[in-house]
Amino acid sequence: FRVGEKRIVVSAHLVQDNDAKVFTNWSSDLDTIHLNHGDPMMELTLEKVSPTSVQSVRRVALDGSSLPLTPETAPGGGLLLRVPIRDEEGGAAREWFRDTEVLTFFVEVKLK
Repeated sequence: FRVGEKRIVVSAHLVQDNDAKVFTNWSSDLDTIHLNHGDPMMELTLEKVSPTSVQSVRRVALDGSSLPLTPETAPGGGLLLRVPIRDEEGGAAREWFRDTEVLTFFVEVKLK
């Protein structure tokens, strides 16, 4: 969603599909992400946003902590972001979600 003229916020809400804490992308290629193992990433593409129009991008956890992200150009044009899905180890948000079936975070894109 847009916040004013120069900010876009994307909300990610991932829910595990089974006891193995795996998220399956049922809407497209059936790719899977382990929600509690390793350092999984997801790719987010905003086709109508040019990387040259971006001032900054960050992943924001529910506790307010943030991680800067690097804007890239998507293969077909537009903005490509590689976003870690797990919250920072030792952070409050990681502790909140440690034993739940849900992961929620935001991606904030500030435009020039």
